[in-house]
Amino acid sequence: MKTFLKTVMTLMLIGVIAFALYGCSADTGTDKDTTAPAETTAATTAVTAGEEDGQNPVMNYIGKYDNGGCVILVEADGMTGAKFTVDFPLTDSEAERYTFSGEWEEDTLKVHYNNSTKKVLKLAADGTVTEEKTEYTDGSGEIVFHEDGTLDWHDEKEAYRFTDNTTFSYVYVTE
Repeated sequence: MKTFLKTVMTLMLIGVIAFALYGCSADTGTDKDTTAPAETTAATTAVTAGEEDGQNPVMNYIGKYDNGGCVILVEADGMTGAKFTVDFPLTDSEAERYTFSGEWEEDTLKVHYNNSTKKVLKLAADGTVTEEKTEYTDGSGEIVFHEDGTLDWHDEKEAYRFTDNTTFSYVYVTE
């Protein structure tokens, strides 16, 4: 009797494992790969999707972008707006943060802004902000998205600093 129970339990375990493996490998068409590069999303789809399904077209571009020094976080705002946070580390204990927003321009894949705030942040050893000082609140410029999954940042107040390295590559989608 013990051998029979062991055999039945083993067969049940094999069945559960097989079912789990089959279920994980089945293509239901509903899986989303949040780590897929942005270049897999055509800009034309992004432009028309907002009008057709009621979704903010910026949703096709949300995530983090990096240029090897700065990181830009792109978020959708309302039905046609975009919010940006740019973190620019200066040293281990100091960084700059720019925040701004604007409206999505479907025909050019651009977002113009004139409300940028620049803050200088003092950082603790663990990276937490211990102090912040606002330098200005009237910065302006634009973000230009490209079909290859990159974006360009052109800031009018900081143009002298960001002349060569204004292209940012897609890193990942935020949760």
